[in-house]
Amino acid sequence: MEDDVAKKRKKRSIRVELVSVSGETLGVVDVPETASSRDLEKVVNSLKDDDDDAQKYAFYFEHARIESLASLGSEEETLKITYEALGVFRVRRATRCGATMPGHTDAILQVKYSPDAKVVASAGGDGTVRLWDATGPRRTCAGHRHHVLCVAWRDPEVFASGDRGGEVRVWNTLECLHVHKHSKWVTALAWGPEGLASSSKDGTIKIWRNGRMVASLSHSDAVEAIVWGEENKLYSGSRDRTVKVWAEGRLQSTLTGHAHRINCLAIHGADRLVSGSDDATIFFWHTKARLTGHQQAVIAVAFAPDGRKFASASFDKKIKLWNGVTGAFLTTLSGHVAAVYGVVWSPDSRFLASASKDSTVKVWAGDDMTKTATKALDTLAGHLDEVFAIDWAPAGAHIASGSKDRTLKLWFP
Repeated sequence: MEDDVAKKRKKRSIRVELVSVSGETLGVVDVPETASSRDLEKVVNSLKDDDDDAQKYAFYFEHARIESLASLGSEEETLKITYEALGVFRVRRATRCGATMPGHTDAILQVKYSPDAKVVASAGGDGTVRLWDATGPRRTCAGHRHHVLCVAWRDPEVFASGDRGGEVRVWNTLECLHVHKHSKWVTALAWGPEGLASSSKDGTIKIWRNGRMVASLSHSDAVEAIVWGEENKLYSGSRDRTVKVWAEGRLQSTLTGHAHRINCLAIHGADRLVSGSDDATIFFWHTKARLTGHQQAVIAVAFAPDGRKFASASFDKKIKLWNGVTGAFLTTLSGHVAAVYGVVWSPDSRFLASASKDSTVKVWAGDDMTKTATKALDTLAGHLDEVFAIDWAPAGAHIASGSKDRTLKLWFP
């Protein structure tokens, strides 16, 4: 009798609603209460008519990744299960220096891959922007008279650069197209639906389109970071300790909570905005949560491309990983012996690379939010001085780093 009851329990079905990460539902279906993630994959592919070219999926319940329904123990009548397509490609992590590119005569302060990953732009203290491919230099863009602090690509053909003298230049692959001006140095550049946004120590954000300024927005102190979000919204973080939200040239809201200047911003989706500050905290504005744990200024934050986590880097030599949906703390990555200046994710969200004052680049595992291992997978040594800049090629495994030693290095698997 007891065996019969046990068999019936094993065969019992439960109702699940399958919803994509973008909110689209496949409807409610009955599945075995012991269904595995592979079983759920078959259901999703069947409902989406993808049986001939089965897609791999990850499944989540209440923001936590699951491998089986049996582990949930939920008494809800219908379980809401979120599914997310896994990337077809898997990035191999960089483990060696593939190229060292001399040319700059002063420190490299920022590096950015073009959207097609074919070119790296480096911003130098020597007043030049240099373009490189995997084989060597392609072009030197001269014209700035001060340290070039930042660079941003609009598309594979057009990019912008900003310098310490307040000048913003827009370039194509052949020439400088436009020159714009702030009264103090340019802190950040960001291309968005409204045009090019530039922020400055002069307390303003200016938006440029087709060679002319179309909006000027302001804080009461220097603006340190800007980022475009969805719905044409622009977010700015300032020394005045506020984050401001703008749309169509108008202030929508002012976010307060930090006790010191804001150094960095990152956003994923419509409203998952995070900010890092000199007060050693991070604000996760989606839930209005104040995230603590760092002991010194937070100078970089970055969402993984899949949005399920974000990383923060600090002068305290640590990197921290956080849940990208709830803001919950995940783990601390330790290994650098000096301040961490920047962090960047691999395109498939599986790895994280960091640049440090200790002259190294480190690569970390970042694909498992429950992972407790905190040691770097690889330490990429070779720079002779502080590594100020880092970027990961948007379509592959290559990492670019720029250093105070005046060289650009490309790191390959």
